[in-house]
Amino acid sequence: ADIICLRARVVKVPVGPLVHVAGQAVSIRCDVSYYEGPRDQDFEWSLVLAGDKLLSLVSTFDSNFVDPSMRDRVNSGDINYNKLGDAAIELKFKKVRATDSGVYRCSTPSTDSVISGNYHADVELKVIGDSLKVAPAIPKSAVSEGESVELQCSATRGFTEHTFLSVTWSIRKGSSPVEEILTFGPDDKIKVGRNYTRRYTDGGFQLDLRGGGFYGLVLKRAKPSDQGEYVCTAQEWVRQGEEGRNWRKILEKSEEMGKVVVTPTGESHLILSSVHYHVSLLIVTTIMGLDSQNIGTLMTPLPTNLISSVPVLRVVAHRVREASTGGSTFEMSCRVTGQNLKNPGYSVLIRFEEILGGKSRKVLSLSQDSVLQLEEWSEPSRIDSVVLEKTGQLEYRFRLYGAQVTDRGFYYCDVTAWTRDQSQDWIKAISAESNKIEIAFVHTGPVFNISIHSEANNVLPGDTVQMKCIISILEASPNTGDMTFDVRWFQNTDWAVDNGVQPLISMDRWGVVKKTGSNDTSLERTDQHTFVLSLHKIQDRDVGEYYCTATPWLLSPATGAWNKEKDLTSTSSFLSVKMELWESLKMPVGYGLAAAVIAGLLSVLLGLAVAHCCFSKNPMHTPRPRNKLMDLEMD
Repeated sequence: ADIICLRARVVKVPVGPLVHVAGQAVSIRCDVSYYEGPRDQDFEWSLVLAGDKLLSLVSTFDSNFVDPSMRDRVNSGDINYNKLGDAAIELKFKKVRATDSGVYRCSTPSTDSVISGNYHADVELKVIGDSLKVAPAIPKSAVSEGESVELQCSATRGFTEHTFLSVTWSIRKGSSPVEEILTFGPDDKIKVGRNYTRRYTDGGFQLDLRGGGFYGLVLKRAKPSDQGEYVCTAQEWVRQGEEGRNWRKILEKSEEMGKVVVTPTGESHLILSSVHYHVSLLIVTTIMGLDSQNIGTLMTPLPTNLISSVPVLRVVAHRVREASTGGSTFEMSCRVTGQNLKNPGYSVLIRFEEILGGKSRKVLSLSQDSVLQLEEWSEPSRIDSVVLEKTGQLEYRFRLYGAQVTDRGFYYCDVTAWTRDQSQDWIKAISAESNKIEIAFVHTGPVFNISIHSEANNVLPGDTVQMKCIISILEASPNTGDMTFDVRWFQNTDWAVDNGVQPLISMDRWGVVKKTGSNDTSLERTDQHTFVLSLHKIQDRDVGEYYCTATPWLLSPATGAWNKEKDLTSTSSFLSVKMELWESLKMPVGYGLAAAVIAGLLSVLLGLAVAHCCFSKNPMHTPRPRNKLMDLEMD
């Protein structure tokens, strides 16, 4: 049989919300496909009001379609349409207003023989004000060669939902065009200018992202070529297209930062001529600790074999990006400086301390052969949240995406230098730790409390018992989005192996229930904050203390990421199993009767055995013949 595939009409508009700035020209496209009838299709555009009522705007076939309240704007051309083809149209705003924010509907009259598919589609338009502000600063505009130049740029905006910022640092040298140095954002990625790639990979740049709209770029070891006029440019972006794969710029502002003057010092010539005896003298006296009396003997060029061969390793950590709120990204770099190491390789281990000086936990490591390995980062859902990469010859960068409350603490680099022996195997030379960088954002989420409730603390064998784990919100936050919980139940008994604590059953934030062992339990979520544990067919082994723990997860409205809160632990509830009188006497009475019967039987058997043994085997005993008795009776 032939299979006939009928396609239904599809009316399509862009994925919203579409964010634009007031005063700009805006166009919204609408397409129709898989339709029957004439090739040239008609369209209508309307504004969706409360209660799904429509405010008519423009129509391709009805000149009286427009609502009287919008007629002046349509007649003036401030709102109009443009046919892009037989099956496409765009609604156009010459200068969009803040009051134009809303949901717009594109409709097509039916020309199909059978009503099938969708005949209209809606898209949301958000119109924001021009609130982007750029405030640049250069704390020290005159530096010497070899010093650092700090370029500060503060970029703020009033509307943050659905919009993202990027900041670009550029330089203008004389009459030459502006040359881009580095851009950060809008996707938290770094784009380096064509002429600055080598300097970036060598660790010549340092980003200072303190949060609150502050963006800083530090040019290390300034060169005479760094002299010029600096410009800071902030751009505001929105995502568009399917799944937000494309970026669209909606606003841009640039500000002159000022001129930087770099004074040459000839330091580079001193470094290149390090074989000069003054430099040799400085190196030797520093490493070997020689006093001034011995300096006179070293006023000639020195062979390198006199320089100390003791390896030296130093690691310095810098904050690249600060995690100012939950869900934001933390980034730090670690720069390694080694001396007296022959062709070294470096392995880097990122460590974490919840409190300064406390127990450290390994996060992830990068070996001297560039093999990345997760260490004690044990959250399966956040495996991709930590990154460690080599960004320069002697620089490593650690990145933590979507920082959680549980991630707050101190991070540092534990670096080991390796050299190769004669067989080309790696051997450990020296290790060093960097300074510690803290994640310490203020927790602005709600405050939770957890409690346990049970009405049956003393039950009979075979009964079913229910206990409730109730999570309540003590302090709500106005920016709190959706929330969900991981919930776990435990029993504290004398027979459990792990310090008396026996895991029973759990439910993750997606609602998946997992049971530990062969216990007869079930777990049910009865409302958003209540999780009920059921113990079926109670036995004496169910006696003990029960408690629950919960891990809240909050959905950030700003970033759309799930943020993990601190674990909550309830108080304990004791469950005892009540035995009836016969239940309490049945076992001892049964055992007593059985013991008495067994003891009686053993006594009888023992008596018979003894009697038989004593009378049948005694040699002094002579049985009396029966015929003698008969003779006496005859007499």
